[in-house]
Amino acid sequence: MAELTDTAWVLVDTRDSIATYHEKNPSEKIVAVRGKSVLDVSPEIVLSVLIDANYQSQKEWVPDLIDFRILKQDSIFDRILYVYVDIPWPAKDRDFVYHARIMPQPDGKTVWLDYRSVAFPFPEKDGVVRGMMKTLFIITSRDNGKRTGIDLRASADPRGVVPKWVVNFAQRSYSYKMLKRVKERVYAKKDKVAITAEFRSLFNDSTETEQ
Repeated sequence: MAELTDTAWVLVDTRDSIATYHEKNPSEKIVAVRGKSVLDVSPEIVLSVLIDANYQSQKEWVPDLIDFRILKQDSIFDRILYVYVDIPWPAKDRDFVYHARIMPQPDGKTVWLDYRSVAFPFPEKDGVVRGMMKTLFIITSRDNGKRTGIDLRASADPRGVVPKWVVNFAQRSYSYKMLKRVKERVYAKKDKVAITAEFRSLFNDSTETEQ
């Protein structure tokens, strides 16, 4: 799968203040997807909601989630995670083991949440296919930390015998659905979320950054 930072995109839809893109010139049969939006909350709140490891919290914004757990954690910035998702019959369910890294950028305004599949000794389940994925959240502080730009880019290969055109059809609106649920979760929790202490010094911008 291509690196999501190097991908060229074409805008395919805009609704609910979410812009949806598809990969413009895919080099592989699976087309990467992208969504962009802006939230009227601080980036620390957005990050704190996204990395909350509580299963019920994750289920609020991860579509079709059955199981979620931390397999290894060196720090909040470096974790191995497990996700198990329901896939409609007759396809088999999928699960993913991936490396989750929080990567502050040198500009002091942007943080990457980089998720990608890794080999890790976690047993596979009977009747469940272990897929491959890359997901990148780019979180950008705007308006002196009063608002947050969110840029979601994703490419997933569910593997197994599912034709690639079926995968692309099923995932065509993935970034829109994901960002819509993220926004709903963030707005529902914005006055209640406990901001993770390590995030308080990540953003020190003094001017707005456009995406």
